[in-house]
Amino acid sequence: MRDLSTACERSAANDPLNDPRIRVLHGVLEQRPPRVLDPDPRVSRAAVSLVVRPGSDDLEILLIQRTASDHDPWSGHMALPGGRHQGDEEDLDTAIRETLEEVGVDLASEGMLIGRLDDVSPAHNGPRIAVAPFVFAVPAQTKVVPEPAEVAETVWIPIRHLADPTSAAEHLHVLPNGGSLRFPAFAYDRYVIWGLTHRMLIQFLGIARTIQQGESS
Repeated sequence: MRDLSTACERSAANDPLNDPRIRVLHGVLEQRPPRVLDPDPRVSRAAVSLVVRPGSDDLEILLIQRTASDHDPWSGHMALPGGRHQGDEEDLDTAIRETLEEVGVDLASEGMLIGRLDDVSPAHNGPRIAVAPFVFAVPAQTKVVPEPAEVAETVWIPIRHLADPTSAAEHLHVLPNGGSLRFPAFAYDRYVIWGLTHRMLIQFLGIARTIQQGESS
């Protein structure tokens, strides 16, 4: 895995690893080999960035709400910044490029790659795509500038909120044929997070419990 920590000279104030919670998370992710799906020419690949910043009381995760579009199968959904490969891009390069395009955060110069989660794919009947999630840490003062054509809103959500059982919710997804399916979800303020993003966050929260256990011991 490419380490972006040397991509630029960081002052002590701008180095996310100076936050002890980020250091613990980095250490846990380094010891955890991700499950990467075997290449399949019939399956498209995409990559997303799970961007974490130190907050005063907790680590926070950046979520976006996708702009409504008839051409986007995830139109209007809550998501992590990211998208499909262009040409022969590597997964990591896709995650970095898409994050810059969608929210204006240049992870190659402002962020630090601290790990990778398992690849995820939609359940049966969904788009044939495999998504690689990368975890990046950014400084607390990182500014987000959403691209309106792709991102309607952005929100930073504390990890503790997502880990709290009271955040558990359910999403009712209406199918084109008039039927419906129920999916597990997270609720935060007026946002509902479900689908692939929910699955990636569940992965991440299992890892982040290490931090909470360390803080309470």
